[in-house]
Amino acid sequence: MSALAGWIRFWLIASTVICTYDALFIFNRPDSLNWAIYSGYRTWYTKIDKGYAVESYSFGLTQSYLNTFECFWNVMAVTATNPSHALLFAFATSVMTFAKTIMYMIDGYLDGQTSHNGLFDGTCFVCLSMIWVIVPFAVIKSTFHTMCKKMQASKSE
Repeated sequence: MSALAGWIRFWLIASTVICTYDALFIFNRPDSLNWAIYSGYRTWYTKIDKGYAVESYSFGLTQSYLNTFECFWNVMAVTATNPSHALLFAFATSVMTFAKTIMYMIDGYLDGQTSHNGLFDGTCFVCLSMIWVIVPFAVIKSTFHTMCKKMQASKSE
């Protein structure tokens, strides 16, 4: 049985799939702009987040490298046979995701990558980005709480 709650395992797997898709889009630009599999990014997401449309946006590329690192740790968390390792990996990758998303949002605002948005596009950008803040924060809170309980239990033994 996994030390990770089902919703955490689901999140780590889903975010791995999404982040891999996302990173491959960025790594393969400009060619990926013409790939049918990325038609949604081309026609909609690049409008609300200019970082996906502009090849010279270095933070977008950096964020994609971090995505691949996070995906590795997500897989490590989900496949770990040692429950303590699974908790630690899930905690660590969620801290990375949380911090990276906050930095991405701040950088996008300061760099003007999202300042073009109208109310609808701006709301979509914030709502989609907040998923990558709220869920990792919930994972951080849950895994931290579980790790603390395990440490307390081991002290009392």
